[in-house]
Amino acid sequence: MANAAILKLTTELQLIEKLLPEVRPDADLLRGGTQDEELLDRLFSNDMARCIAAARAAHEAHQFRDALIASFDLLQHARDRYRLLIGSRRMHKELVREFVRVFTLLLAPFCPHYAEHVWELLGNKDSIMHAAWPRGPPGAETEDAVLSRVSSYLDATLTLVRIQHEKSKRGGAKGGGKGGGKDSGKDADKEGEAGPASLIIFVAREYLEWQAETLRVMSAASAAGASLDKDFKKGLLAHAALQPFLDGNPQAKKSLLPFVQFKIDELHARGLEALEQTLPFDEADVLVACKEALTADLALQHLEVAAWPPTPDRVAALPAVGKLAPPTPGNPTCFFY
Repeated sequence: MANAAILKLTTELQLIEKLLPEVRPDADLLRGGTQDEELLDRLFSNDMARCIAAARAAHEAHQFRDALIASFDLLQHARDRYRLLIGSRRMHKELVREFVRVFTLLLAPFCPHYAEHVWELLGNKDSIMHAAWPRGPPGAETEDAVLSRVSSYLDATLTLVRIQHEKSKRGGAKGGGKGGGKDSGKDADKEGEAGPASLIIFVAREYLEWQAETLRVMSAASAAGASLDKDFKKGLLAHAALQPFLDGNPQAKKSLLPFVQFKIDELHARGLEALEQTLPFDEADVLVACKEALTADLALQHLEVAAWPPTPDRVAALPAVGKLAPPTPGNPTCFFY
């Protein structure tokens, strides 16, 4: 464990020493100019503010392991994701410098000598022991709740895409669902580890009618203090408000209880936002911002972000698309081919 931690610090120091010369005004490896127009810049700024707040809260609660996770692991993850997804648009100079400053200050309570060395590399004359607790980057001093949700969405979606990509390479994404069509991945069996060449990520702006009504019923029950347990789930099949949507719709009846359980799990993990009808951000815009990097990372020839439902022409060209489980807001469906 100690050797691994030292290796992480050494690797990080090497990267910092490589990047710091590039934040000079005359250097051109990184990008200058405004940050407001680039979503990934704003996400990275907010991630830094979120890590600062989480580290401070953990220190004040004497939860030093959590403080270290926020100061090192989560902050590094935010930087690495930004570095990957920004791609050819290049990281912003000021954000890179701000990251090094924040990272060094947050790490100082745990690795004071290491932090002192990096602090000097930043050009500071006074000891880091005289520095104040960091604030977020200019314009992002406090956490933005919507950007934090975008960040969490992005992490979950990137994980989903990579898992389904591996399944499609093994020919394992069968039977539709959130991971690909019934035929998705068959070409991968023939081509070995090369995997599929194309990906469509389907996103939904709104729920199906029966799903939307189910969420309204769940929201009302939760507001009334009802327990969303097994009896509640079973009762939904006969709930008067849902009958117009379930009668004559066997697929909705079949999907109702799994959908409710999924939303109950999300409710426990995320709170009442899990029962929202729409997202406070544009899901497609977030994915389009990552399109270039994802295409390169997965070695794809083509990646498309498309609205659900698919057009008749698309279903005619790719029949397996018609067998996919529909996406819901915040939970896209991937189709590799």
